[in-house]
Amino acid sequence: MHKIECKGLIQEIINAENGEYYEQYFALDCDAASDNDCIEIAPPNVIIDNELTISFTDMKLLLQEYIDFMER
Repeated sequence: MHKIECKGLIQEIINAENGEYYEQYFALDCDAASDNDCIEIAPPNVIIDNELTISFTDMKLLLQEYIDFMER
């Protein structure tokens, strides 16, 4: 996942938290993702590959940690 995608997903989560418009299904860059990759925003959670459910709070923290790591 690219840094810009991480930031975009964080923004979509914030939109969902605030009751604003958000994309229910978040698409990854085609070169970096497989056909099976799926990220669904289903308030108050994010569901990855229809198997892993992560709360908005935890997902935002994970994404920010990943962004911080990539910026080193």
